[in-house]
Amino acid sequence: MENEIKTVYQYNKDKYFVGEDSDYGQGLPNNCTYVRPQNRKGFVAQWNQKDGKWNYVENHVGEIGYVDGERVEVESPGKLPEGWSTEAPVIEDTRTPEQKREHAYIVEADPIARRIDGYYIEADAYDAVGDEPIANECRKKASALLSQFLAVKKDIRTRFPD
Repeated sequence: MENEIKTVYQYNKDKYFVGEDSDYGQGLPNNCTYVRPQNRKGFVAQWNQKDGKWNYVENHVGEIGYVDGERVEVESPGKLPEGWSTEAPVIEDTRTPEQKREHAYIVEADPIARRIDGYYIEADAYDAVGDEPIANECRKKASALLSQFLAVKKDIRTRFPD
C-alpha cells in the first residue's frame, strides 16, 4: 500500500498561518498541522499548540492611520493601537501671509514661467538655424502662456494681499 499524501497547514515562527504544504508519508513537517484553518475576513489564523486548534487574531497589516497625530502603518496582526484614527490630523498653518504668497508663486506661477522661458529658448534655437516659422510658433505659445501667468499672479495677490 502506497503512502497517502496529506495536506498540512503551515505556520510561521509566530504561529500565524502561511499556507498549505504536503505530508508525503514521512511524518508531519515542522511548523505544520493537519487541522485546516478557517478563512475569516479581517482575521489571520494563529496556531495554538497547547489546545491543538487555530485561534483567530484581528488582521490590519498594511493599514495606515494615525495615533496621537503620527502616521502609523500596522505591521503585525492584532487589535489596532489605542487612539487609532483613519483621519489625518489637522495641522495649523502657521506661515505668514508673505510666506503663503511666496509658496503660491513657487507652486502655481513658477512652473508657467519655466514653460514660457522654455518656449523662448526654443525660439532662439530655431532662429539660430534659420527656421523662422517654427521660432514664431514657439513665441506664440510663450505669449499665450504669458496671459495665463499674469492671471495666476493676480489671483495670488488677491488671495494673499500685502
